[in-house]
Amino acid sequence: MINHATVLGRAHRLMQHNCQDFAATASPTPHTTIGIVCDGCGSKFVGNGRSAPSHNEIGANLLGQFALDYLSGQLSSLPHPPGADTLEAILADLHLASLTFLHHLAAHFPESSRRQFVATQLLATIVGFVRTPETAVFFWQGDGYLVADGRIQPLHSNNQPDYLAYQLLQPDSEQTNF
Repeated sequence: MINHATVLGRAHRLMQHNCQDFAATASPTPHTTIGIVCDGCGSKFVGNGRSAPSHNEIGANLLGQFALDYLSGQLSSLPHPPGADTLEAILADLHLASLTFLHHLAAHFPESSRRQFVATQLLATIVGFVRTPETAVFFWQGDGYLVADGRIQPLHSNNQPDYLAYQLLQPDSEQTNF
């Protein structure tokens, strides 16, 4: 059984902040299932001597919906369920397509405000999976947890998540788990 949920945490309720989560599943073919969970960064942006609140639920929702639609389109166009090599290639393409998508969003902001836009609107963890009859593949960028077969696997980041949108500010192609 595949399920998902989002919970508005205590700190968010007390401070009246939006839920910064996105969660969705899809079955683009009868034998393929996708799951995506995104969580927006809740930290404030401090720059030029001032603090700006975070609204990274925007990035979580945009990135989550983009990834779900992208994977659904790629997987539904295949003549048969993909094998591990094909899934690996699709996830590599998703990584590049997601970066391109985020870059296009940020590119329309002047250089002087782009960094703040990325830091307050686009920082989000993405955790996902693709399941076929033969295999299941997990991918993530950021921090969080994977739960599979009842086992919880923390995705440690030492409280410094490698959010995908950070690559718009300081590209490092080695920091990926796609």
